[in-house]
Amino acid sequence: MNEHVFRLSLRLYQWLLRAYPRGFRELYEADMLLDFEDMYRDIQQDPPGWGIVGFWMHTVLDLMVSIFNERTRHTPYRQRELKMTDTTAFNNQLASTLDFWSRLLRGGYSVRQIIQLAAQNAPEPTASQMQSILDEAEATGNLIDALQGAQARLNSPYYQKVLDVMLEQFKSGGNLADRLDVLTSAFRGEIEVEDWAANYDYNDGKPD
Repeated sequence: MNEHVFRLSLRLYQWLLRAYPRGFRELYEADMLLDFEDMYRDIQQDPPGWGIVGFWMHTVLDLMVSIFNERTRHTPYRQRELKMTDTTAFNNQLASTLDFWSRLLRGGYSVRQIIQLAAQNAPEPTASQMQSILDEAEATGNLIDALQGAQARLNSPYYQKVLDVMLEQFKSGGNLADRLDVLTSAFRGEIEVEDWAANYDYNDGKPD
């Protein structure tokens, strides 16, 4: 067997595997490369001609079907990737969310009310995260635990900073709006910002 051709084939196959979801590759790429190596060496025992061509045709077709299936099914590693994407979008919306909260706090709204308004007006995934906080707080009667539950879902270093500020304010008092403004300024210099709250009408009435 020509080792140079084999190494090139192995690199090509490894490149094709990049089309799988990252979580799938983390679990199965090493085993798939070993299987490819075994099958490739076996095919070299066949007479030259269509053996290697047929091997590659079968391999590519099998990969196309498998990759399509893995990218469309809801497997645990796929869910982790979707969660990571949701967290990135949430982070990008966070500075605008904090600005939204700060302006509402200065207008006399409570913390629960500003979360409710964010659930009603923010884009996804922020709206769903805010609604989950409200639902958990309603079910348990504990808003702090509900806020911490959002961090368990998001695992966001930026939201963790918000959570720390809010917990400190609940404990020691002070002006929460001012503290949120500091974070807003910092986040605008660190992450891409989706400024969803820029056109919100702050003269609307308070929620119930």
